[in-house]
Amino acid sequence: MPHVDKAKQEYASSLLKEGIKYQKIQLKLQKKFGSGMSNTTLQKLQKQIKEIYVLKKRVRELEEEVHLWKSMYFELKEATIKRLRKKNHIKP
Repeated sequence: MPHVDKAKQEYASSLLKEGIKYQKIQLKLQKKFGSGMSNTTLQKLQKQIKEIYVLKKRVRELEEEVHLWKSMYFELKEATIKRLRKKNHIKP
C-alpha cells in the first residue's frame, strides 16, 4: 500500500467499517486532512478489514472447538478414573 498517514488510514478504515461509500469517505478525508486517498488504497483497506473479520471469526470458532475438546477430555478422564477405581475396588 502506498505511504499514507497512519491517522488518515485509521480514519478511513473506521469509515469503511461503518459502510460509508468511497465518495463520502473522500469528502470526509478532504475535510479533515486536506486531501483524499486513492480508491485503490481504500479498496486495499476494505480487503484488509474483510480478511481481519474472517480471521477473527475463525479464531472464535477454533476457540470454541478447543473448549469442546477440553471438556470432552476432562469428562473422559473422570469417567476413566471412576471405571479404574471401580474395577480395582479403590476408594476415592
